[in-house]
Amino acid sequence: MPQFRTGRVLPHNPADLYAIAADVQFYPTFVPLCRSVRIWNVSTSEDGSSVFTARIDIAYSKLAITESFESEVTCDPTQLTVKSYSLKPPFRYLDSSWRFLPQRGGGTKVMIAIDYELKSRLLQILMNASFDLVMSRVIAAFEARAGELYGKVGSGQ
Repeated sequence: MPQFRTGRVLPHNPADLYAIAADVQFYPTFVPLCRSVRIWNVSTSEDGSSVFTARIDIAYSKLAITESFESEVTCDPTQLTVKSYSLKPPFRYLDSSWRFLPQRGGGTKVMIAIDYELKSRLLQILMNASFDLVMSRVIAAFEARAGELYGKVGSGQ
């Protein structure tokens, strides 16, 4: 069962970083490999939490792989978490979460955890070989997006 876990401190407000992760519809504009997103079955509670189904289309041109997957996504602005879960192909399961923890003295610790298993053994082998690299690119893209929206460290913005 492949797992990926990382945490890093970014010099931005937790609510601002949460907003980037919760705006799933916007992922194709900055997340590597993400080509399109479709969202439906949106429900929002009184506290602002939302649950919806998202279909994300990804393309990894170097391996000529294109895939689509559906997940149930829960965005909780009070807990500053974005969680998704899927039991649909191409996954046997996919469980991912983003958490945004305020840091004493400022900034936010961004915690990302992903556990997954693909149904296709071949695709699982290919993903295992490149998953850390892909996730590093996703995190770098997230960090760059935060810099674009909220200013880069040391840039005076």
